[in-house]
Amino acid sequence: NDAEIWEFDDKFNGNELLYAIMINRTRKRIILSFRGTVSSKDLKIDARMVFRGFERIPKFDGKAVKVHTGFGDYLFDHNFSVAGKVKYDMIVENLKEIYSTRDECG
Repeated sequence: NDAEIWEFDDKFNGNELLYAIMINRTRKRIILSFRGTVSSKDLKIDARMVFRGFERIPKFDGKAVKVHTGFGDYLFDHNFSVAGKVKYDMIVENLKEIYSTRDECG
């Protein structure tokens, strides 16, 4: 397989992979992967089971996409930002860059 990790984030606490963007040229796939629950703190956040819409996420089939609040906070909270960019913006920028170089990516 001709695959590579394009981007990843382990900056939140330095020892956990939080998300990764991978390209598999052989299968012509882009994979955006987020880690699951790994700590008691994660479990407490997961247990809240509150979903809400975030206005930055595009609608799907004319309806707002609802996201688990803890996950949405990670994507949009400026406490997790780098150089003024929230995680959502960084992920979208990477996906746009991959798309713009799709001939090189396969």
